[in-house]
Order: sequence, then C-alpha cells, then structure tokens
Amino acid sequence: MLIARAIHSRGCLPSATRLLAPRRAASHSAHHAPETSEFTTKEGFGGAFWRNTLILSFLGVACYKYAPEANDNAYLTRWMAFYSVPRDVWLNLNVKHTVLQQESSDQSILFADAQVSKVHRYRSPQLLDQASPFLLPVGMTVDMSDVVAKRD
Repeated sequence: MLIARAIHSRGCLPSATRLLAPRRAASHSAHHAPETSEFTTKEGFGGAFWRNTLILSFLGVACYKYAPEANDNAYLTRWMAFYSVPRDVWLNLNVKHTVLQQESSDQSILFADAQVSKVHRYRSPQLLDQASPFLLPVGMTVDMSDVVAKRD
C-alpha cells in the first residue's frame, strides 16, 4: 500500500488529465532527470569496420595485380565475341532491308498515284458501225481521226 501511494504521489502513473492533455513540442519530461550513468567505449582499430576495410583493401590490391592486362581479352569478352554475329552480316542485312523498303515505297507511290484511264463514251456508238466496210468504193473510207469526244 505504501508503495502504491509513493508511486502515485511521485507521478509515475499517468493520470487521466495527463493522458488527455495535449503535448507540446517543447515538453519533454523524460529529460528532466540528470544523467548519472556515464560509460566510455573502447575505441581502437580492432573493430569490425577497420577489419572489413583492411580486408577489402587487400582484395582490391589482389584483384588489380592478378587481373588480365588491357591487351588480353578477358573470358567474358571472348565468350561475347564467339557468340556475336559479325558486323558484315548485319551490314548486308541492313542493305538488303533498305533496298526492299525502297522498292516497296516505289510500288506504294505508284499505286497511290495511279488513275483510271480515261475512256471516251460515245452517245451512240452503234452509228459508227452502220455502214459495211466491204461495200465502200475506193477513196471512201471513213477517217475517224477527226472525231472529237464530247465532254460531259
């Protein structure tokens, strides 16, 4: 009972008004008590950071020393060169594609610009065939070069 009264009187348990009251940014009740526990950490070069830095440094030097020289082809470069298609093949393929595209565009332009040929429709075409071509006397052939089609 005494412990409960002591806890309640010191304010360790939150009261209803304290829970419902708005907290301001400047209120920080946790920092009012003086800090008495001070401890120091041992700082040295034996930590994990320095160990990892040293290991990575040695690995970097070893990779630089034993890496292939610039004039030697690495394994990955040789593998890519083995499975890649030569430049001339792609060049020939592109030239062929360009020629075929040019032919296709020429044909499409030809078809787009094509027009129906003009046909002269005579009003009475049977009149041209009334006379027999076999019964005409000499010099009486019909000359059709002067016939003019009427425009509608």
